Amino acid sequence: MWQGHYELSTSRDEIMNDMQVGTFYELNINSDSCLFTANGIQYAFSNMCSLSEKNDTLTGYYAYDTRGFQLYKQINTPLFKIFKKADQYYIISSAILEDTSKSYVLKRTL
Repeated sequence: MWQGHYELSTSRDEIMNDMQVGTFYELNINSDSCLFTANGIQYAFSNMCSLSEKNDTLTGYYAYDTRGFQLYKQINTPLFKIFKKADQYYIISSAILEDTSKSYVLKRTL
């Protein structure tokens, strides 16, 4: 049910070097793990995550940074929750800087 590629593009009401500040997030989910990445102005990460499914929610837990950076995250710290409502997928994540408590609609492709 969860396997596939998910995308989210966010922006803030902020301009830096004549560019709008924003971040592009991607999740590539397979049967037992996930690559969660972000690319933005002065913000980027590439984290492998383990997964746990309960009812209609998928939770991703930090496993390691694929670039070898030792970050502040502890192993098995929850990074995101994805849930499905009607035909839409939503994410809530402490890694989404624009608003860590908001649910965002994800674009999903298989």
